[in-house]
Amino acid sequence: MRETLRHWRYLPALAICCCGTFPAWAGTVHDISDPLRTSSHCVKFEWLANDATHPKGAIAIPVSVDGIVFFFQVDTGTGIDILYDGIADRRGWSSPHEKTFRPHRLMVGDTVVTDPLFLNWRDEKAEQTSGELGLADLVGKTTVIDYLHQRFCLFSTGQTPVSLLKTARWTDASLSHSKFFVPMHVGQFQSDNIALDTGSSLFPLWLRSADWRAVTGKNSLAAARYSVRTNHFADKVIFRGDMTQAELFVGTTALGRQIAYARTDISDPLQDWGYRIDGILGNAAFLNTILVIDMADSHIRLGIIEP
Repeated sequence: MRETLRHWRYLPALAICCCGTFPAWAGTVHDISDPLRTSSHCVKFEWLANDATHPKGAIAIPVSVDGIVFFFQVDTGTGIDILYDGIADRRGWSSPHEKTFRPHRLMVGDTVVTDPLFLNWRDEKAEQTSGELGLADLVGKTTVIDYLHQRFCLFSTGQTPVSLLKTARWTDASLSHSKFFVPMHVGQFQSDNIALDTGSSLFPLWLRSADWRAVTGKNSLAAARYSVRTNHFADKVIFRGDMTQAELFVGTTALGRQIAYARTDISDPLQDWGYRIDGILGNAAFLNTILVIDMADSHIRLGIIEP
């Protein structure tokens, strides 16, 4: 999902699932970040502002598509790559009537993704980015997002620094409906159907209104202390938020109390997705961590490294 920078998409399903939690090894964020600093599989990411009051609105990285470098938003909330503004037609990758296309390869740093599937989104224009890097490119690889040092890394099997894998606190995750689901609980609220969405930067946690009331202790959204107005296609929608009463846990990792949000309109997409999705975790929940999305083999898991 993206706020001002992206729209909702409903994409084909993948289905892989694992369960359980793994212990962390000793280490520090500074120790772990050292090999990422010089790795050819890592690139520096930039924060793109959503508006004047939200400078961290999206993560954007340089991506090479058949040798042409573009600036893409990193968006695990969509299962397919996207190229905007008819660029694919002009480059000869797609004919005007085609909705999708496959270039020969995509590269993040020195890591190669062969025959990636792109949506040719001709009507979308963005001032700061040319497209989106979707979840499908991360399948079969290990992704590292170092929020503290603004690095994004994409490792093929066997390339991920061992020290990073040993230091992360792991919890099993699941991959289905082109979403990366993680187990989460806040107080008495618990779900294995929370989607990790790097395209959603404004919200640490987005829940249905009923679940939002349960974790915040508020009787109604009208009592929320925070408000965010953002775009959903051509419509302006309002999210209201307040602090959770208890710490937010992803697996066994405590991320402290977080601001949880819910939409004020009746047509909340979390109600109508077509499959079960209980909420969304955005970048804002992980800004003081290194996040490891490990899909290098059939064992799908999420690692978190804290300072």
